[in-house]
Amino acid sequence: MSFAFGVLAFLSFVGGYKRSLELPDIPRPNVGPGFSESATAMFGGAFVGLWLALGGIALGLLAQLVGPRRAFKFALSVPALAYLAMAVFGARL
Repeated sequence: MSFAFGVLAFLSFVGGYKRSLELPDIPRPNVGPGFSESATAMFGGAFVGLWLALGGIALGLLAQLVGPRRAFKFALSVPALAYLAMAVFGARL
């Protein structure tokens, strides 16, 4: 499940990016802080991906507590960890 959540996080981000390419890039008048529709789609995809990655990491930590084969379970949670690292360290660049 952790692997699936990590992969879904990346797919959510890519889906938001692809959707943002189809939307206009002009600010919407009188709506929120003035983000364009494409920026809103991009932020939405990244936000949903962040929650999926956090869920995948939580499931990975739960799996570490129960049963053997910890290295294998850690390897399955790498996509979720990679997405979280991308979100945390990418925001600082």
